[in-house]
Amino acid sequence: MCEPRLDNKAAPLVNRRKYFRVEFSQYLEAYLTIKEIEGRPIDIGNTNVLVKNIGPGGLCFIANIRLPIDKDFLTHFRTQILGEDIKVNAKLIWEEELRDNLHKYGVEFIMDEDERTNLIRILNEVQIRMKSDILFEDVNFTKLTPVAYFNNEQ
Repeated sequence: MCEPRLDNKAAPLVNRRKYFRVEFSQYLEAYLTIKEIEGRPIDIGNTNVLVKNIGPGGLCFIANIRLPIDKDFLTHFRTQILGEDIKVNAKLIWEEELRDNLHKYGVEFIMDEDERTNLIRILNEVQIRMKSDILFEDVNFTKLTPVAYFNNEQ
């Protein structure tokens, strides 16, 4: 007879990312625009989002809107880090519903290697400043929680 074996050891989480991520202690304010749906350009304005972490391959953000996880849905993010404008196209990879009508998303960037190299340079400087505990005055951080941020926005 075959019986299941109970193993109390949880399998370790495997990091499948190709690149490092910078975890922020505060949320980074950014603007999200839906750029294309099914290859057709659209122009419906933008909305504020809060970036939790960012790396050369993608980012994680929180929004107060529900977006479809669809390979034919192209988004565009815009923010400022260390006085430099960051503008990247991305596709949504995953979504998690949070409480209070908030949603957390993971995105993968669509960029060429020159853009990625520039982003790596900026993120390396951010990491150096974070390790040195240097205050960021040239980054769009907010001290608000996501619930307070999106309630104040309305």
